[in-house]
Amino acid sequence: MKVFLFFIIFSTSLNSFGQEITYNLMIKNPCSNEVDYGLLYQLEKSGKTYIISDTIGTIELSEPGTYKLEASLYGIKQNVEIQNGTNIDTLFTKRINECLEPVSRPNFIGFCCCEDKCDGFQQDYYNNGVLRLEGNFKNGLAIGKVKMYYLNGNIQEIRTYNKKGILKLTEYFNISGEKK
Repeated sequence: MKVFLFFIIFSTSLNSFGQEITYNLMIKNPCSNEVDYGLLYQLEKSGKTYIISDTIGTIELSEPGTYKLEASLYGIKQNVEIQNGTNIDTLFTKRINECLEPVSRPNFIGFCCCEDKCDGFQQDYYNNGVLRLEGNFKNGLAIGKVKMYYLNGNIQEIRTYNKKGILKLTEYFNISGEKK
């Protein structure tokens, strides 16, 4: 009986002390479908910042809950829900980016879709499925309106370009979607 009681107490102690909470971020490139460990990110909760503790991007945490994830290199800022045990998220990088192409045209700033110049109507989305950017392009140049959205789905910015891809007007909106 004493041995059985000791075993129950010992097992319970191990379970309560051995419960690790870890988080790993995987980054998927939607253009190449390659997935890599996220090595440049951090989590924050209640004013405390948690950083990577090993070579594969693991962050060790003291408690479950909602954490703010920031991976600036990938343009990711969002909340993540952390549970007890091992937590792994896979997030996507942007498919459409503003790019600089000094080889074909000095000081050319246009839009790249998967590292090629954008052509035709293009859309890109945040990790939560909300539209991030949309517009028409020709050989990397924006034609007409390019609309950029906040993570909440409200319009952030509307850029109007002429038929030659020259920016003519930019309208800015606050996070509530009201014009600034």
